[in-house]
Amino acid sequence: PASAITTSDILTEQARARIGRVMRCPVHSWYGSHEFNGYVAGTLPDGDGYAFNPLFVYAEVVDEDGRPVGSGEIGRLVLTDLNNYVFPFVRYDTEDLAVESEERFHGGFRLVGSIEGRDSDVLSLPSGRTISAVSLGQLLFGVGDLEPFVRSYQCAQTGDDELELRVVWKVPPTPALEG
Repeated sequence: PASAITTSDILTEQARARIGRVMRCPVHSWYGSHEFNGYVAGTLPDGDGYAFNPLFVYAEVVDEDGRPVGSGEIGRLVLTDLNNYVFPFVRYDTEDLAVESEERFHGGFRLVGSIEGRDSDVLSLPSGRTISAVSLGQLLFGVGDLEPFVRSYQCAQTGDDELELRVVWKVPPTPALEG
């Protein structure tokens, strides 16, 4: 195939790499919702961010008070429908979390750095810090390069300030991995 396109869930970097290896083609992700007639954004060819179609929606990444967040900050993804003149959604909270891009536009398309998933898919710590599935996967597989060793993983909040990482190994860990 010339390319593979995923929809309906967050495309993590490790999933992108695995699908690309198996399919032997570039992998892209489309973002959308039923409220906006499906597809409204897609990843750029280099995979760096989601470009929102300015003919469909106006996209914002905002804080709890509805104000824009800064570059690299996480916030709620809010969309305004630009096509439904009978019942438009204005500043509709998608309940998805996104990271504001450093480069806000690309070729006239609004960019969002990444989409982290639903607020319910995020662990909140008492310090106010949050951990999403996407950021945990990036830590384990992007920075930690554990993909050759990990079959699957799960992170659970077991207390106010406690997280437990459960791992199913492809290869049992060695003392070098444990440190």
